[in-house]
Amino acid sequence: MSDRASATDAEGDPTGSVGSRNTSGTTDDTDPFMSVRNLRTYYDERTVLSRDPPVKAVDGVSFDVYDGETLGLVGESGCGKTTLGRTLVGLESATGGTVEAEGTDVTNLSGNEQREWQRRVGMVFQDPEESLNDRQTVGESIREPLDAHDWPFLPVAVEGLPDATVSGKAVTAADSVGNGDSATNGETDGRTDITVRVDPADHEVSVREKLPLSRDDVEVSVDRDSATVSVTVEKSKREIRRDRVFDLLDRVGLNEEHYYRYPHQFSGGQRQRVGIARALALEPEFLVLDEPVSALDVSVQARIINLLEEIQDELGLTYLFIAHDLAVVRHIADRVAVMYLGSIAELGPAESVYTDPSHPYTLSLLSAIPGSGSPWSGERVQLRGTPPSPRDPPEGCPFATRCPAKIRPDDPDLDEETWRALDELRVVFRTRSRAEFSTLETIKGLVGAEVDPESVEEAVDDLLGDRNLPSDARETVDEAVDLAVHGNDDEAAALLRDAFGSRCDEEHPEAYQRGEGWQSRCLRHEAEYRDAPETIDTRERGDGF
Repeated sequence: MSDRASATDAEGDPTGSVGSRNTSGTTDDTDPFMSVRNLRTYYDERTVLSRDPPVKAVDGVSFDVYDGETLGLVGESGCGKTTLGRTLVGLESATGGTVEAEGTDVTNLSGNEQREWQRRVGMVFQDPEESLNDRQTVGESIREPLDAHDWPFLPVAVEGLPDATVSGKAVTAADSVGNGDSATNGETDGRTDITVRVDPADHEVSVREKLPLSRDDVEVSVDRDSATVSVTVEKSKREIRRDRVFDLLDRVGLNEEHYYRYPHQFSGGQRQRVGIARALALEPEFLVLDEPVSALDVSVQARIINLLEEIQDELGLTYLFIAHDLAVVRHIADRVAVMYLGSIAELGPAESVYTDPSHPYTLSLLSAIPGSGSPWSGERVQLRGTPPSPRDPPEGCPFATRCPAKIRPDDPDLDEETWRALDELRVVFRTRSRAEFSTLETIKGLVGAEVDPESVEEAVDDLLGDRNLPSDARETVDEAVDLAVHGNDDEAAALLRDAFGSRCDEEHPEAYQRGEGWQSRCLRHEAEYRDAPETIDTRERGDGF
């Protein structure tokens, strides 16, 4: 049966949105908090003795994150989710691309600018036991980022006294006023902790609500003649930090007494609450939540998820929520990005992606959700094999080697199981070509002698032994096997690709617009092809395509 859609199918969408392309992943006109464009994070481990290609952990990722939203990031283990999150917050160095926040590329920051960005973002790690120092009390762990950044900065703003100069121990001048010699030159993060309103007869002092400091802790004197405002904070920074930690413990559902305990004295859920408190210490705007509940019991997961939602509502935070549990992501995320082999396969509103997945990889993930949580009514879509090595990703679509909806050429006319067997055989040759053989086997290959012929012939027999191939197809397979047996696995794989490959093996799909703020990278979105869900359903029933 033909792999292409009928004329009626091709004309089914009068708007033309099926074939239109969009690179932003959203149609929202609001300026994003963060814009990621063509981000790449590679690990190059080449040495004098090893010339292995770099690991392409994140490879050309683009998306936007909007203020106050939760963007879910899902995918198999090893697809690059954690590396992407760590790159966004500056824990990993980007190889290329940009991450822009308020017009600034944060991948190129250094010095004070980098430290300011690190205060605006935070991360909650997957394993709460490993992410906490057993030798530090919980209070010390939460206070550590406050000590490292010399928090608080106590910026002082003056209203009603033009060109005022601020002086005083441990305070800084807000951006709008001068800075006296005795004031501390520090970072203000755009916030104002203390505001002094000056009128002709008196002055009024207010303290930022979220700061563990009261009006009674601040003494202010104003010299109107010299336009000088002197501010004295009675509390030491150490006391303010301690009180900040107490506030954070309370916010995440722990008690003041927990300040003095060690991580091993807590349960897994309590340790993760400590990790959340530490991530919130510097009052960030954006948090990367790296599988924050995957190591916890189901009942504890629900409480942590509810806590994260409450904190987000209260503080107006923006989340990147990384997980492999799609049911959890559906509960908490506004939008979902599906990641495979270092790139984004599908990105869109959570309900759209979950109820009507466009990309075959998304559909395969959702089909694995047990019970009624899956939108897929058929049998579970089993993906063959394992993802390719990120050192050697496919030249075309990253998902082509495992895709159950892969576009097939019109010739030869083969059933789907035979096509899949040929794909798997090509993967065997590609894998062998990158494998490290012994010195003897390498020499054999160089002189044309046979290299481990039993394993090659065994693979062919397992995959194609009981299949009736057309004579020309069988000749091609035999020629490829002969090349592989003599150590020419690269040539064998190339021969099978040329004979049995398709567009999916050659073209890296662009992002196709599937709806409002919804994009997917699959060639089947072009009007001439049947869509992925229909193709998979038909192939699973054995009807062709």
